[in-house]
Order: sequence, then structure tokens, then C-alpha cells
Amino acid sequence: MNKLILRLGALSVLVFLLLAACAVEEKPALPVEALSVEMSEFKFQPANLSVYAGKEISLTLFNQGAVRHDFVILKRGVAAHTPFDPEAQKDAILFSASVEPQTGGNYGFTLPEAGTYEVICTVQGHLEAGMKARLTAVAP
Repeated sequence: MNKLILRLGALSVLVFLLLAACAVEEKPALPVEALSVEMSEFKFQPANLSVYAGKEISLTLFNQGAVRHDFVILKRGVAAHTPFDPEAQKDAILFSASVEPQTGGNYGFTLPEAGTYEVICTVQGHLEAGMKARLTAVAP
């Protein structure tokens, strides 16, 4: 009976440690000068990006989804509100790329200063479905 209790206790500790490991939050990425982002319904992968401010960033996008997706970087400090109208709010956009389904492309952009930038998809309904990411720019 004591061996059974010890085994159950050890098993409980093991299960707790496994669950704790699964609950670890995604850490911010280290800053880079080249990004590769996959888009699909309705997410960016990875969703937390980090680059150097003031440096030209090489961006590779691939749309794995069945519909067009946008990769739109809003100016620092601008929060996307729904519905987002890219024409009416064009002054809030720092960079924009549109990628058709099952295709990709290479782009370049520079973030002028360190800080946090919001990345969204401006296709109608995609932001509302949660298609956004966070882009952090750090000083080189």
C-alpha cells in the first residue's frame, strides 16, 4: 500500500511538472534583420516579432491560407480598432504588403524608432477574428 501511495505521489509530481512546462508563455523573439512570417486563417506565425530599429529589415511572407492576407505595420503607438479601414486610416500605416493564397513574397521595411508596433491583416473580418501580431523594435 505504501509503494502505491509513493508511486501515485511521484506520478502527480510528474504530471504537474509537465503541465507547468506546457503553460510557459511565448518569450519575445531576439531582434533580427530578417523575418520569415507565415499567414493563414486567421493568424501570423510567429505572432511576436523583434527587429532592430533604424535598420533595413528583410521580410519574407508566405500565405498558407485559402484567401488573401495583408501584413500591415501600424505606426508606433497606433492601436488597431475594428473595423479598420485602410483607406480612411492610411496615415496610421507604416508598411503594407498583400499576399494572395498559397503564394509568398520578399519585402523590405525600416522601423524608424525603438518601441512596439502592431501588425494586422486589414482584409475585412480578419482583425476581428484575431489576426494580429506584435512587432518590437529595439535599438541596435
